[in-house]
Amino acid sequence: MLAKLVARQLRRRRRPVAALDPMNDPGWAAASDYLARDLPDLWFFLRTHKRIHAFIDESAISVRKFDDEANKLTTISGHLEHSVNFLCQSLTQLSPTLRGQTTITYLFPCTEESWDIVGRLHNCRQRMAALRPLAWDLQTFSEFFIIRADSTIRRYRLTYRTKAVIELSE
Repeated sequence: MLAKLVARQLRRRRRPVAALDPMNDPGWAAASDYLARDLPDLWFFLRTHKRIHAFIDESAISVRKFDDEANKLTTISGHLEHSVNFLCQSLTQLSPTLRGQTTITYLFPCTEESWDIVGRLHNCRQRMAALRPLAWDLQTFSEFFIIRADSTIRRYRLTYRTKAVIELSE
């Protein structure tokens, strides 16, 4: 839901959005300008356009863990000024190469392994360790953290009724 909310906001700001969803969620049709059938289809679209915000939903299905095409996609997308977002249940579903090119992580309640990977990825292991007990106490999956490459960490709540994102204090 958060990714579709972000995609719709981008479209309202006239920024082009492409999506790949193997589950064919109808919400992506409304949230994107281009809906790809599979990874090669998305890859072709991204190679022929610039400044696209791409969302790859269900990444564990859409992208095999050590898929060279996905690694190529993330490497070359920077040169074409794209922003590529991989949506998955666990960071371990993505290859270390894909994780290494991550600049922002939206982290919902997750396994301790994924929590540690994000701490190493964004060079904020001590802060992540301090926040770990708080993450275990999250009441619902509507609360999440955004961790950026510069090690800033912020806590948010997604309200389903009003479809708004609220920043919470740490």
